[in-house]
Amino acid sequence: EIPAIILCPQCPTDRVWDNIPDKVKALIDETVAAFSVAPDRILLTGSSMGGYGTWMLGMTYPTLFAAIAPVSGGNMSWRASNLKTTPVIAAHGACDTLVPPVCSELMVDAVNAAGGKAELLLLDGMGHNDAIDYAYRQTDLIDRLLAYRRTDFTPVPEFCHECF
Repeated sequence: EIPAIILCPQCPTDRVWDNIPDKVKALIDETVAAFSVAPDRILLTGSSMGGYGTWMLGMTYPTLFAAIAPVSGGNMSWRASNLKTTPVIAAHGACDTLVPPVCSELMVDAVNAAGGKAELLLLDGMGHNDAIDYAYRQTDLIDRLLAYRRTDFTPVPEFCHECF
C-alpha cells in the first residue's frame, strides 16, 4: 500500500533511543545501499518511544532525512535547532496522559523558533494509543511525508554522544 521500504527497529527495553542512534543510522545506511534508495527520499516516523527516537535521530543526523513525523513523542527541545532544515510533522493526542502533548508542543515550538518548519497535528479527544492509530490511518500524514524530498545536504557538526 505504501511505496516505500519500511524499517521497524525496536528500542531495547533496557535502553532509550539517545543511547543507540548510531546503530539505527547504520541500519538505515545498509538498507539505502542494498536497495539503492535515493538519498533525497529518506523519511522517518515513529510513535511513542519511537516518536522520541524520531526526534533523536532527526536531531543527531539533521541532513539525512527529507522530513520526520514523530507521533506521540518528545525529546530535548534545547537541541531542536538541529532540525531547522528538516520539515517536521508531529502528531499527538490532545488527551494523552502517558506522553503529555506538551512534549510535542515544546519540540515543535523550538524548531519553529530556530527558523525551521514544524507543525503539530493535535488530535482532539484522543489518548495515547488512539492518537497513534488515528495519525497513521486516518490522517494524510504518510502521504505528506512521501511528498518530501531533501534538498539541503550541507554537513553539520557531528553530535557528541559523550556530552549527554
